[in-house]
Amino acid sequence: MATLPPGRHLLDNARGFAVSARQSASMPGRHVGELVLQSLGNVIELSLKSILLAHGWNDDRCQREIRHDLVKALTAAEDLGFRPSDPALAPFVALLSPFHRSHRIAALAARTSQAAFHERAVGMTEQLLHDIILWLPRP
Repeated sequence: MATLPPGRHLLDNARGFAVSARQSASMPGRHVGELVLQSLGNVIELSLKSILLAHGWNDDRCQREIRHDLVKALTAAEDLGFRPSDPALAPFVALLSPFHRSHRIAALAARTSQAAFHERAVGMTEQLLHDIILWLPRP
């Protein structure tokens, strides 16, 4: 059985959460925002950690230094040279991170219930995945 390159398993999991976010964003319902934002937080966390693992970090270091802090993950990836193409990503990460980190996504979802906000956030996060796939070394 072939071994995946470091971090590739996280990137694959992030893709699954991205699909979930896209599907959730098109659903009607009271808790759609929570589903979308929770999935997007997971996409961002896992995809950025995939960069770190691909560049020599290990799970223990991610756990100690990043945990669920999306801002720290983005900063660490940028320190390695990664640059997301969407300039709105960093402000979105800064907005989402404290709620993701403290497992209070419902509080953020209550403030951001507009479908247009969720659609933009999904697109931005899908672009992040695309940027990472292009940036990571090929297996």
